[in-house]
Amino acid sequence: MFFILLVSANLLANTILQLSFIETETPLSVFSFMLVSLAITCVLVWIALHLKKLLNRFPQTISAIVGCDLLITLTGAFAIAFSSAGSSNDQLTQGIAVLFAIWTFAVWGYVLHHALNISVLQGISLSMAMVFVSRLTAGYLTSSLI
Repeated sequence: MFFILLVSANLLANTILQLSFIETETPLSVFSFMLVSLAITCVLVWIALHLKKLLNRFPQTISAIVGCDLLITLTGAFAIAFSSAGSSNDQLTQGIAVLFAIWTFAVWGYVLHHALNISVLQGISLSMAMVFVSRLTAGYLTSSLI
């Protein structure tokens, strides 16, 4: 039940934040993109844990990733709202978004470092690859579906 609430809150927060930056997309298309991206991330984490024969760590790992992403998203949204007009073209807003993306990579990398028994640098590299693959694939899948 906790995981369902966590995923729901994460999807809602990310959808609202993305809608504030992407004015040309519909709420349904942004939500579907976020949902597919999260599903692909879950699959990639499952594969990584399966390859290391550590599948028993999947619930904790994915809960940590989703929970941390929710906290980072909410913190980033508040930082953007209080620091500027919140325009997606504003350099300050873009700078804050980049800083929070780097923070996301670092936190996810730290979680993967512990879950997979790899170095922090390997965890950060893996987190960057997972985000890249999940977002690229989700963009391809959702644009072809909508």
